[in-house]
Amino acid sequence: ILNVTSKVLFTKSSGSISAGDIVSIGTSGLSRCSRTNDSLSNAIGVVYSSGSNQIYVQVFGENTVSITGSYSTGSLLYVGLNGGACTYDQIATGEYITQIGIASGNGIGKLVIQPRIFGQK
Repeated sequence: ILNVTSKVLFTKSSGSISAGDIVSIGTSGLSRCSRTNDSLSNAIGVVYSSGSNQIYVQVFGENTVSITGSYSTGSLLYVGLNGGACTYDQIATGEYITQIGIASGNGIGKLVIQPRIFGQK
């Protein structure tokens, strides 16, 4: 029997991490993503729940994140700043491009998680 879960448990993190944050894995553990830092731009998923050194990261499926920029259902969304998402036009030259997912249209900030790393703009 195949046991597939969309959530991965982490017990080591760097800084404050909350549900809805887009995160990456760095040398200090789980960290909020940022498009201005190469290693922090490599998104693995979205925090599902956080507390008592137990952070569950959802690596596929649908979750809610904070998004800057104008978007509509089906829009590609990218790693923004401080664990949030943004639209492509919010990414400046020299910043890192990592797709975090696609706007599902199921509510404000809802996206289908699909991390893809592209490099620098």
